[in-house]
Amino acid sequence: MADPPRLAQLGCVNPADWPAWCEDRGLPPDVLSDTQGLRGHLAELKRQAFATEAEELFLAERSRFAEVLFHALQSDDAGLAQEWFFQLKDGEASPSDLAPLSTGPSRRTAGLIGPIRIRQLQPPLDTLLLRSDPGGIQPPLPLPDGAWLVLQLLEKVPAQWDAALEGEVVEQLWSRWLGRTVRDLLRQGPLPGEEQRFGWPGQLAPPTPDRPEAA
Repeated sequence: MADPPRLAQLGCVNPADWPAWCEDRGLPPDVLSDTQGLRGHLAELKRQAFATEAEELFLAERSRFAEVLFHALQSDDAGLAQEWFFQLKDGEASPSDLAPLSTGPSRRTAGLIGPIRIRQLQPPLDTLLLRSDPGGIQPPLPLPDGAWLVLQLLEKVPAQWDAALEGEVVEQLWSRWLGRTVRDLLRQGPLPGEEQRFGWPGQLAPPTPDRPEAA
């Protein structure tokens, strides 16, 4: 049998409850002795718990699952950002020429960011890319931190629902659920002498929706 922290990660806090925990889920008690088998069982349990919610989330926000590739230049100087915009628009400079002057992360990638899902981006950048077509240079965009961003969308690839994307979204929902559960346990805490335990989300039923936020 695995050590208690490993059992707790699966939702069984008391090692003595492990055989019953496995029986309830149709798993052999020695499942943890086979790492590959454990991963397979855990993946299937995650899918059963979150697959329906994952597909519903995709259908509701399909456009935000698109992947984008774009050039981005960032400056704290609005006048400099405006100058970059005109230089790019008139063909006097390329994003890679101006990238060394940028203050954003794209400085290290010759001005290039992506591919990345739109839903992983913060507002207002995500909204602008949702509405943009590839090719055009966008006027300087003010950011919440006071910086200015000049960008050019290069590619926008619509997302297709398949096993890979399902696994990606299921993993996000699982991570959110696990994080929320651990926070609740730490906040509530057992009384002295009491045993704190928690089970798999809804005993394999999807939990109350807690959709992942955009990065």
